[in-house]
Amino acid sequence: MTAAIQQALQQSPITFTTESAELSEKSKTALGEIAKAMQGNDVKIAVATHAGYPDAEKSKALSEKRAEAITAALEGAGVAKDRVKTEATGNEKAQGDKALDTQITVAQ
Repeated sequence: MTAAIQQALQQSPITFTTESAELSEKSKTALGEIAKAMQGNDVKIAVATHAGYPDAEKSKALSEKRAEAITAALEGAGVAKDRVKTEATGNEKAQGDKALDTQITVAQ
């Protein structure tokens, strides 16, 4: 499962444009591949989203919207919501261009 996630993310990382929670078509495709890999098993994934505003509250709100967009896309592809653990970190763990990237891993 980890390999399938990594392969999907290498082909198309889940990224956002500045000040946006809108998923690109490439990101939607990658999430579709991850959803396919999750069919027929009970693996859960962890999704960490970020936003790089200097304002902590604004960053937290945008990273939460990004997490919701990813969860909704996965749900639309057949993944139960309870199999997706989100961590909206705001600007706590990533700033600048790094805040546009999303990490997806197999949940422990």
